[in-house]
Amino acid sequence: MNEDEKHPEHEKEIERFLEEQSVAARADMLLGSHSIDPLFVGNPDAPAIQRVGAFVLGAFFALFGAGLLSIGLEQKHDWAVVIFSIVPFLVGLLMIRNAFKKRKAKPSI
Repeated sequence: MNEDEKHPEHEKEIERFLEEQSVAARADMLLGSHSIDPLFVGNPDAPAIQRVGAFVLGAFFALFGAGLLSIGLEQKHDWAVVIFSIVPFLVGLLMIRNAFKKRKAKPSI
């Protein structure tokens, strides 16, 4: 069999499969694209369990940043560690703030 010869039935099946996959991927990306937006903005209609999770994760980040800050200041004022400790601390505070955002009033029907 020559390498240039291809099986048309296999090619059609591959094209159909790739088309189905691309359609599924596009629809999934469109549905999931808005789920990333509330990470730093904070979803005002988040359920209670999501708020508790955001608070716990934010507290972990804030404590981690505070711990790095403490280590950086005690270890001969290692300013690189102090500067890098600011990022997780601020991310933690942002997540804690988002955990306590007020819910929007839902319109009554």
